[in-house]
Amino acid sequence: MKKAIGLNLDAGLDGMIFLGDGYSGAKQVADEFKLDFYGVAGNCDSGIDYSDKNIFERMLEFDSKRVLITHGHKYAVKSGCGVLEAYARSKGADIVMYGHTHVRDEHILPPSDGKGRLYVFNPGSIFLPDDGRMAFGLCELRDGQVLLSHGFMN
Repeated sequence: MKKAIGLNLDAGLDGMIFLGDGYSGAKQVADEFKLDFYGVAGNCDSGIDYSDKNIFERMLEFDSKRVLITHGHKYAVKSGCGVLEAYARSKGADIVMYGHTHVRDEHILPPSDGKGRLYVFNPGSIFLPDDGRMAFGLCELRDGQVLLSHGFMN
């Protein structure tokens, strides 16, 4: 994680979004690099305050875009993204980011029912990738434009 952040600091990295399974460690790394931290816990996290209603999901807003972050286990994402996508649309999200599968994913749903595009993104996993590539995600929001991409570790 430190290597991935170090590779991107010169590119103007503003903050870190963490999608679960290793919350405490991720928070420590963000603090070490003095990055804003936006995180949710995963189903494999321990020592977390589960009374916090935002522990598994949060709605954020950046550059007029609503970003729903969740670990994803409560939305059966290992069986597809349909449930999560419908939930994200019901919450008015422009972007939904999730973890849990440890598999990279990036797709865009077209406008529907009077709502705009929905960007759906899973950065994969640096530690335990289920698709064989250690990956992280990058999200750039500028002037209403969304750019999501994956970076890879050796």
